[in-house]
Amino acid sequence: MEYDTLILDKKHKYFLGLRVSALLEIALFLGLALLINLVFGGSPRFIASQPHPFWILILLVSAQYGSNEGLAAVMASTLVLLVGNIPEQRVDQDAYDWLFSIAYVPLMWMVTATILGLLRQRHIRERDELKRVLLETGDRERTFASSYEKLRTRKEQLELNVAGRVRTEIGALRAAKAMEKLDPESVIMGVITMIEAALGAEKFSLYLLSGDTLTRHSTHGWSEADYERLDEEYRVQDPLYQRVMVRHETLCIVNEAHEMVLNDQGVLAGPLLDVETGAVLGMLKIEAIPFLELNLETVQMFRALCEWIALALNNARYYQSAVDNSMINPMHNLMTRGFFNRYKDYITALAQRLKFSVYTLDVNVTNFQSLDADTRVRVARLLANVVERTLRGVDFAFDHQEISGNYAIVLPATHLEGARIVREKIEKELQRVAAQQVRGVHFSYSLTALHEA
Repeated sequence: MEYDTLILDKKHKYFLGLRVSALLEIALFLGLALLINLVFGGSPRFIASQPHPFWILILLVSAQYGSNEGLAAVMASTLVLLVGNIPEQRVDQDAYDWLFSIAYVPLMWMVTATILGLLRQRHIRERDELKRVLLETGDRERTFASSYEKLRTRKEQLELNVAGRVRTEIGALRAAKAMEKLDPESVIMGVITMIEAALGAEKFSLYLLSGDTLTRHSTHGWSEADYERLDEEYRVQDPLYQRVMVRHETLCIVNEAHEMVLNDQGVLAGPLLDVETGAVLGMLKIEAIPFLELNLETVQMFRALCEWIALALNNARYYQSAVDNSMINPMHNLMTRGFFNRYKDYITALAQRLKFSVYTLDVNVTNFQSLDADTRVRVARLLANVVERTLRGVDFAFDHQEISGNYAIVLPATHLEGARIVREKIEKELQRVAAQQVRGVHFSYSLTALHEA
């Protein structure tokens, strides 16, 4: 950081506790002083000079480095000054005066170096304390900045979570509304939306019970290339079938025993169990879910969702069974697929006896799977209205394969040419009306002879 480069000392080299740079400066100064004395002459080693030139070294080193280096400069200067250069005792001097005259200058150097050095060391301590305080201040500033960034990031995450929960709740409400419909396929479409909204699952599959076999009915999040990795069906002997369909267990990959049963085919798996009737309609299996979304709350919600799906499917099936046993579907005024087979057998037998031709015009919605439930109902109503306005009163339209968007119009007492004319009329009228009311719907048409006279 910038603070470190501004206030941290460089690492200095030391020798015997003294700064190497100070020792080099002392040696360089003394060497240069001796060289000047040798070249320009004067008293030996400036011993008679007042003030002595070595004062410059003592003052500079003490003021710059402190008392230790200052005393080292005093020692070096004293050695250079006196070794081999001690003045002789004069006749008028006693021993004490002579020793005092020799030691006077070194003693003054030592006192000065000590005082200046201690002052310098006090300044160094104060400087270091200021550096420490500044470093701590910088650390606190960086800590506050880091905490602020974390707090801001957390706040943004919470805002996203709140917004996501709002979207999730809205999506769940819409999905719940779709699941309240009485058509099984519409319920399943609502189930897919509900699983996305409530659980956040990325990949999941819905299996429905057909006899003793669990058959994959619909998937979400899987590409066609990945279908080979996903089991198409489960039979009674399969461990997953036994645990889910027979024992009514909810399996989670967190449990080691459950992980072996899931066999890399899912993260969660549970039965579509109608708790009111005890009927098991199928299985819901989650294959991929964000790691943070997999928790105890999710498992509990998954179990409750399976029960809700089973209840909605059971109610829709009861309603659909009642509709199939009736003649007309009240949702879109088409003849029911249950009545279609009986009517087809009846009109075929009658045509064979009375010698007239019967054709069926199959109208297929080619992009049926991509349409939502409301659009599917509107398309069926549209077809019923077109048939009622365009054809004879004896020509009936049926929703005999509503799951795949395939409808049939039975044309009794109609030969091939007449059937072709009917096909052209229906095709033209459907295209015209669909372009006005339900855009983006595509139809295909085919004729099938039930009996030719």
